[in-house]
Amino acid sequence: MPEATDDISAIDPNLWGEKVGTHHPAENLTWGQFREALRRGHQLEPPEDVPCIPFTSYFQRHAGFGGFHTISSLSSHIIRKHKLTLDGFNVLTEAQEVAVFQAWQEGYSDEDYNDEPLSFGVRLRGHTDFINEVCGVMNRAFAIQTIENRYVMKDYEHQPEKSTSRVTYRIWPIR
Repeated sequence: MPEATDDISAIDPNLWGEKVGTHHPAENLTWGQFREALRRGHQLEPPEDVPCIPFTSYFQRHAGFGGFHTISSLSSHIIRKHKLTLDGFNVLTEAQEVAVFQAWQEGYSDEDYNDEPLSFGVRLRGHTDFINEVCGVMNRAFAIQTIENRYVMKDYEHQPEKSTSRVTYRIWPIR
C-alpha cells in the first residue's frame, strides 16, 4: 500500500508524469513514434508501494521545434493494464473513447502585421468514468498538478516584459 502524504507538493515532480525518453536532447518524436513508444511500454511496471503512479505520459520537444512543444497521452502502464488502443489523438477501450489529446488557441491581438495567437496550448482530456474506474482498481486518489506560465510580450522583443508562473494541485478521493 502506498504511503499517505499531507503535502502532495513534496512528491518528486518527476513522478507526476511518465516522460517518454529520447536518445538526444535535440531529438524530436513524431506523434506516431510517441504512440509506438507507449505501445511498446518503454517503462517497467511501477511497484505497488510508490507514492505516485503516473496517469499520463508526455514528451517535450526542444525550444527550436516549430510545432507543439509538448505532446501527451495516457501512461504506458495504464494503456497496457486496461488494454487500450491508440487511434490518432484518441485513446480507446473497445470502441469507446476514454481520452483525447487536444490543441487549443484563443484569438489574435488586434494589431497590424501580428499573426501570433494571444494564448495557445495543449491538453489531455480524460473521461470521468474511466478515471474513476482506474483509480478504484489501483486503490489510489487522482491528483492533478497544473503548471501555468503566462508572459506579456512586446512586439519584436524576444524576452517577455513580465511573466508569472503558478503551480496548483487538485486531489479527488477514490470512489
